Amino acid sequence: MENQRAITLLNLVAGFAVALFVRSAAVGLVAYNPGMQDPTLGGVVSGSMVLAAMAGAATFAILHKHERAAAFTNSAVDELRKVTWPSRDDTTAQTTVVITAALGFGLLMFLYDFGWANLTKVVLYSGASS
Repeated sequence: MENQRAITLLNLVAGFAVALFVRSAAVGLVAYNPGMQDPTLGGVVSGSMVLAAMAGAATFAILHKHERAAAFTNSAVDELRKVTWPSRDDTTAQTTVVITAALGFGLLMFLYDFGWANLTKVVLYSGASS
């Protein structure tokens, strides 16, 4: 695999994401169950942190050894290398078009709203004076 560094980095990111999820779930479980406590190991590290680290390390190890996962990540990295980004001038032109269109539609909606509000006042409340 020619993208081994990228594959390893993405596997680390996946392991870290799993660790964050497990830690968050464990802390939430402890927080919503008043009788449950998160034990500390050696007075330094909480049990949920150890569980999260183990889950993250296991995720990294499984993904790192799994051939189909490595092949998928390799093909994804290859496809990302083929992506071409727009130039600065293209980005500026397209951004200008989007901002102009948004302001134009916003002004049009304001005019419609203003017009319909005044027309409604005239039609509904014109004969209400006593």
